[in-house]
Amino acid sequence: MPSPLELQTHKSVKRGIPAFRRDTFWAWGMLSPTLAGLLLFLWGPLLYAVALGFYQWDILTPKVFVGAENYLKLFRDPMFYHSLKITCYYVLLFVPSTVAVSLVLAVLLNKIRFAVFFRTLFFMPSVSMTVATSLVWLLIYNPQYGLINSALDLFGLQKPGWIYDPQLVVPSIALMALWSGSGYTAIFYLAALQNIPRDVYEAAEIDGATAWRKLWNITVPLVSPTTFFLLIVNLIGSFQAFDTFYVMTKGGPGDSSTTLLYYIYENAFRSYNIGYASSLSTVLFLVIILITIVQFQLQKKWVFYER
Repeated sequence: MPSPLELQTHKSVKRGIPAFRRDTFWAWGMLSPTLAGLLLFLWGPLLYAVALGFYQWDILTPKVFVGAENYLKLFRDPMFYHSLKITCYYVLLFVPSTVAVSLVLAVLLNKIRFAVFFRTLFFMPSVSMTVATSLVWLLIYNPQYGLINSALDLFGLQKPGWIYDPQLVVPSIALMALWSGSGYTAIFYLAALQNIPRDVYEAAEIDGATAWRKLWNITVPLVSPTTFFLLIVNLIGSFQAFDTFYVMTKGGPGDSSTTLLYYIYENAFRSYNIGYASSLSTVLFLVIILITIVQFQLQKKWVFYER
């Protein structure tokens, strides 16, 4: 007696449409809402921004096609290089420190009592509104009556200018971002740590491994896939840093904290140079894609996947 699957296949062939092809149609039908959303809200705006880079447009007047002029102007613009340098500086300060601090936090949370309470405590800053958090840190960094400088004044120490000092503004914002984001990142590490078999550590302890050896030779390699994921996510996010810089410094003092995304904002919504801002956005997108590709190539040498 033929099985139901054979009967279904026989009927499908009889109708002229093979069963596997009908399944393919159903699959595309189920995927179509998601694909339509991606096309409408992701790929459509992306392609439109790339196209706008070939036009001169200030919103009020009709677009004027200028070819590659905006892209050529970009590479002659000293402010583009300056904002890219500030962005890279912020990325180098924020990403490695966040990953390292988050791993240490996760290791501690994995061992102490009341871990749920501390997990919630460290996670809370990451779910707070960025604007509210930035305003609080504006008060903390105030050079006259801010919390940090008031504490330093008690010990007779020099009071830095923090975000009002061109040399310290980017590290100060990176420190605030570290405080805000490390708890969220630590949750991923905590999940990875809880998946490491306990007998691996027990075998290392029998061999006389110290806590540092266990951390460096067992924990770090076994959570390397999580580290790779967090590096990718944090790098992409930090290259698009804007809201904190906008609220706290507006690119100042001078241009000392003008990130590339803030420079794009200034061109688009202050100078209304939409075409040039679009060309800057395209280059930022390409920079992020290029760095991500490099990371995917390098991860083959240091990311350990359990088999």
